[in-house]
Amino acid sequence: MAVGNLQHYLPTLLEHINSSAHEYLVLHALKVAICSGQETLRGYVEHMLPRLFEFAERDEEGVRNVVAECLGKLAAIAPDAVVPALVTRLSHASALTRATVVNSLRFTLTEFASGAPPPRYP
Repeated sequence: MAVGNLQHYLPTLLEHINSSAHEYLVLHALKVAICSGQETLRGYVEHMLPRLFEFAERDEEGVRNVVAECLGKLAAIAPDAVVPALVTRLSHASALTRATVVNSLRFTLTEFASGAPPPRYP
């Protein structure tokens, strides 16, 4: 449902991601919304990144993998906003965060290999 009307449902999804007893399921729903690849997502990147980076430090590998996929797909959609945030966290104190950021590159590269044009950097 959220993918069909991102303007209405995505803010609600982001609001519930930290307050839900089912964090993993809500995080997975966010991944599905991001994988839709809609241009509308660009307006929400600033709201998604802090929440995703919070989950990047979790002990659960499954959670970190979902976060890495979200970050990688977002980097393909909005590279100007996401890539600098990823680069900054490559020197993060937490090894879990660094590993999640490196893992996200795999999903970004996969996105470009599937036909999406690569971003142009200055």
